[in-house]
Amino acid sequence: MEKVIGYVGHIVYRNEENGYTVFHLENDDGEVTCVGNFNFISEGEMLELDGEYVNHSVYGTQLKVSSHVVKEPEDLVSIERYLGSGAVKGVGAALAGRIVKKFKEDTFRIIEEEPERLVEIKGISERKAREIAEQVEGKKDMRKAMIYLQKYGISTKLAAKIYQHYGMRVYNILEENPYQLADNIEGVGFKTADEIAARIGIHTDSDYRIKSGLFYTLQQAVGEGHIYLPQEALLKRAGELLGVEIHAFCMSTDHLLRILELVHRYLPGCRMVNMDATITNISQKSDEELKQLYDQGVRRLYIGIETGLDDVLTFTKKDHNLQQAYTQIARMQQAGLVFNAHIMTGIAGRGRGMENAEKTAEFFNRTHPERITNFSLFLHRRAPLYQDYQAGRFVPASELDNLIEDRCLIELLDVPGLVYDGFHDMLKVRVRGTLPQDKEKMLKQFDEAIEKYRNEPPVYAVLGDEHEFSSNDVSTGRIA
Repeated sequence: MEKVIGYVGHIVYRNEENGYTVFHLENDDGEVTCVGNFNFISEGEMLELDGEYVNHSVYGTQLKVSSHVVKEPEDLVSIERYLGSGAVKGVGAALAGRIVKKFKEDTFRIIEEEPERLVEIKGISERKAREIAEQVEGKKDMRKAMIYLQKYGISTKLAAKIYQHYGMRVYNILEENPYQLADNIEGVGFKTADEIAARIGIHTDSDYRIKSGLFYTLQQAVGEGHIYLPQEALLKRAGELLGVEIHAFCMSTDHLLRILELVHRYLPGCRMVNMDATITNISQKSDEELKQLYDQGVRRLYIGIETGLDDVLTFTKKDHNLQQAYTQIARMQQAGLVFNAHIMTGIAGRGRGMENAEKTAEFFNRTHPERITNFSLFLHRRAPLYQDYQAGRFVPASELDNLIEDRCLIELLDVPGLVYDGFHDMLKVRVRGTLPQDKEKMLKQFDEAIEKYRNEPPVYAVLGDEHEFSSNDVSTGRIA
C-alpha cells in the first residue's frame, strides 16, 4: 500500500453518479494520475492518498486509490497554491500571493474568524472579503454534508443537488422529514425518498411518510386519467403502497390535538371521537399523550387483533405479538380509552380453527374489549397472504369451518357486556348480539347455519380461478 500526499491538479474525468474520478496529483516528485471514488473533490485541494500503483494498458501507471483524507494546506507555499488554484472563485494566483504574504500561517484563521481583515489587501473589498470567507467555509460544509448523505446510499450527483438546495439544513431535513426531497428536489420521487428514509431509520408509519404516500397515490391516479379518488379507494391504494394501515391514530399527538381542537371548535356538540389504531401506534405514544388525547375527547380505539395465536401474527406480518398487545391495551385502558377489536376467523388456516378460537377467546377474556367485529377471512389477489396461498404456504379453511370456529369463539367468550358482530359474507350469514344475554340465541343461529351448509359443496373465500385454486389441493369446493 502506497501513501502519497499532493495537490489536485487537473480533474480529467468525474462520474457524478458514483463519484469515480480520474485526476492528476501534483507534489515535489512530479505528477501522478490517480483513479478512485471521491464523494467530493476540487482542484487545488491537498490530499493524502492510500492506494496501489497499477499499470493500465492504455493510460500507463496510475495510483488506484482505496482511501483518502483531505488535508489543510500546512506551509505558506501550500496555502498560496490552494487559494490560487481556482478553488476559491475570484482569487487568482496573484491575489493569493498577496493574501499569504500579508497573513502568512494565519491566513486560514483570518479568513474563517476575521474575514473583515482581508480588506487590508489591495484589490479586496468588504463584499469580496465576505465572499472569500463564505466559499472557504462552504467547501468544508459541503464536504461534510456529502459524506453524510452518501452514508445513506445517495449518489454523488444527487447529494450535490440536495446540498445545493438545503445547505446546512440538510441534516435536520433528512433526520426529521426526508420526504421533503420528493417535493423540492428534481428527479426525486416518493419511492426514492422512501428508500432514503428507510436507511435513515424513519418509522414506516411516520406522519410524513403517510402524507407523502397519499400524495403520491393521488399523483399516480391523475396519471391514470382520474380527477379524484374516493376516500376508501385512496386509503386502500396508499395502504398497499406503504405496507401500513392508514388511520388517524398513526399521526403524531400534536397533529391529533390540533385536529381535535378544530373538531370541538366547529362541532361543539361532538361528545367523543373514535379512531382505528394499531398496537404499534399506541406504543409510540407516552402515557401522558394517551391521557391528553382522552382529555380532548378520544374515547374508543378499534384495533386489528386478528388472532390469539402468536405464530399466526408473525406469519401474517402483524405489527405486534400477544405480549405487546397485552401491554399496550393495558396502557390505553389505564388512560381511560376503550378497547374495541377486529378479528378474522379463518386466519390460522385449515385445521386450526378450534385452536384459534380457544386462544383468541383467552386473549379477549383477559383484555375485556367493549366490542368485537369479526370478518371471516377473504383472500384477495393483492393480499400478501394470497401469495402464500399460491405458493402452498397457507391453506385456507372453508367458510363452513369458519362458521364452526366462530361458534366455538362465542361459546368460550366470557366478557360481560361485550357486543359481538360476526360477518360471513360468502354465506350471507351475520350473527350479532350482546354477551352473555344473547349467547344462546347466537349459538342457535350458528347451529342453523352450520346445519344448512354442512351437506353442501364447501365454499372458499378466495379471489382466483379454478386452476389457481386447485394448486393448494382444496378445489373440491367452489370459490365465492
